[in-house]
Amino acid sequence: MKLSNKKIVLRPLKLEDAYEVFLLIDDSRKQLTEFLPWAKDIYDVASEQKALKKNLADAKILMFVIEVNQKIVGLIDLHELSFKNKTSQIGYFLGTPYTGYGYMSQSVKLLEEYAFKTLKLNTLKILTAKDNNKSQAVALRCAYVKQQETSKHYIFIKSLVANSH
Repeated sequence: MKLSNKKIVLRPLKLEDAYEVFLLIDDSRKQLTEFLPWAKDIYDVASEQKALKKNLADAKILMFVIEVNQKIVGLIDLHELSFKNKTSQIGYFLGTPYTGYGYMSQSVKLLEEYAFKTLKLNTLKILTAKDNNKSQAVALRCAYVKQQETSKHYIFIKSLVANSH
């Protein structure tokens, strides 16, 4: 299965992607660790393989690579996936050289179409750090609404059901 538009392709993440994903994380480590604490735990290809095995085995996570011109530029996922409640969170990151081109907004839109139409989910959430302005901008560009706030995060929601939050 692939989700695509004219610029990007989302395809399921495979264990064989570990090397390329590790290089992407390693090249973008400074920026990623600022907002994604797990990035510091990925210090070599073996640690990335271990993380991928764990995530790929989790039924509540669907992970996709974001490809541009057949090169992995980031990852996007549905996590905390609940078919019973018809909800999920979207998580994502792009390698630093690939930010600013609209790839993430396009990826979110493709994944949300899949989540709503194919998986029949009703509500999607994006959790952002309060000081992660770029991630917040993605959520807003994709028409998510800031609904909740914690001490460290904003929670943006898009729902097909009125008053579902």
